[in-house]
Amino acid sequence: MFGMEEYEVESYSSLQQAYLDVTVRLRVSLGALNFGQTFIRSCGVAISLVLAAFGAANGRLSPGDFVLINAYIAQLFAPLSVSDLCSELRRSAMLDTSIRV
Repeated sequence: MFGMEEYEVESYSSLQQAYLDVTVRLRVSLGALNFGQTFIRSCGVAISLVLAAFGAANGRLSPGDFVLINAYIAQLFAPLSVSDLCSELRRSAMLDTSIRV
């Protein structure tokens, strides 16, 4: 009746190790994805601001236009940060439910 402790410990340990392995793979893939997205976003912002700076230096844009472009880009990319967080939470939840089933 009470002789299943070793089996339960081994079963729990193997499930815990499987969960750990999948979690590590998930975190590594999400880290790579976030790095790629951040790199692309940063390059786009840098290129846009360099072009706006050249426009301001040539007199086609005022300094206020430069600030406007900077603020517009910041507002444009703000929802992407929130969607990254939602995506990560959704993937973690799906991982948790797939391990339990």
